[in-house]
Amino acid sequence: MQSSSLVSVITISFLSAGLITLAAGIGIVFGTNLGTTTGAWLIAGFGLKVDIAAYAMPLLAFGVILIFQSSSVLKGIGYILAGIGFLFLGIHYMKEGFETFKGTINLAEYAVAGYPGLLLFTAIGIFATVVMQSSHATLVLTITALAAGQITYENALALAIGANVGTTITAILGSMSANEGGKRLAAAHLLFNVVTGAIAIVFIYQLVYLVDGLASVVGIANEDYTLKLAVFHVH
Repeated sequence: MQSSSLVSVITISFLSAGLITLAAGIGIVFGTNLGTTTGAWLIAGFGLKVDIAAYAMPLLAFGVILIFQSSSVLKGIGYILAGIGFLFLGIHYMKEGFETFKGTINLAEYAVAGYPGLLLFTAIGIFATVVMQSSHATLVLTITALAAGQITYENALALAIGANVGTTITAILGSMSANEGGKRLAAAHLLFNVVTGAIAIVFIYQLVYLVDGLASVVGIANEDYTLKLAVFHVH
């Protein structure tokens, strides 16, 4: 579904209805943290490597046609195609927008180095994800800005950490009307993401060294920071 927030809310609903146990719910939520990393790979590995705008319009055209069909299966496929098409268009226009900045302003000049920068950009990532209610949206902005050279690699890593923490807000909001089990699950989700985010910040330079080693093993170029960000996001 390309949405950890949606899976978390559905899981809270299942838990509140007594369909699953708290332990099972925590397992599902932990799984969403791994599943959501596929978004970064799709954006960095495919969205920025080819002219995806050329694929967007056919996807949108076929998607709209299928949406108006009477069959629920065809409608579902239509919504999927339309969603992918809009995502491709969004990535394309954001990439073009950040490229335009190069001629007028270089946002990388405002980068903050060291741990102060990590904490600042982590906070920005949390805020952006809370406002947009989507860690994927924050990651798309981060990866496109990184590809255009408008933010540094280190600051992009901090934004990814912040997005991972900020995405818990949807589960928290969804748990407000849930029973005690749902609230516990939302709390577990928040605690897990905050702890892992704090660990990532503390050991950021060791993780970067590990990512560099893995990237060289799998054949990722040393300057391909967008794919390295995807590798870091998995960790």
